Amino acid sequence: MQEITSRDNGSLKRFLALCREKKERERNGLCVLDGVKICRDAVVYGHRLKQLWVSKDASDRYSDEVKKLADAADELFMISDSAAQKLSELNSPQGIFAVVEIPAAVSVDDIGSHSRILGICSLQNPENVGSCIRSAAALGFDSLL
Repeated sequence: MQEITSRDNGSLKRFLALCREKKERERNGLCVLDGVKICRDAVVYGHRLKQLWVSKDASDRYSDEVKKLADAADELFMISDSAAQKLSELNSPQGIFAVVEIPAAVSVDDIGSHSRILGICSLQNPENVGSCIRSAAALGFDSLL
């Protein structure tokens, strides 16, 4: 585990670039997850965490989860609570972030083997996508287009 105390830390600068710059994420094939649930779900679904960033408060508050996530991470970084506030776009961040590889795209041929597919087209409100995803998962759909 590395404790990050300086804003000039190279790992922190690279992480900030991933958080803030779409081109950086695309160029490296990485994405950033923000929150304990999405980090846990990534591990449950077989994704290896390249990096796990945890604030001191989150380490105490979610100690059991942090231990499990740390086991699935290549690198672990401890940051201050104020740094976690600056990293997140959320009003009340949980202080847990992960860097994972962007999953490979699935081709239409691969989806053809699935029996239950939900297709979404021309939604007016992007907030509805989350509702569609949760509903599809609850109803046992295999894929979402």
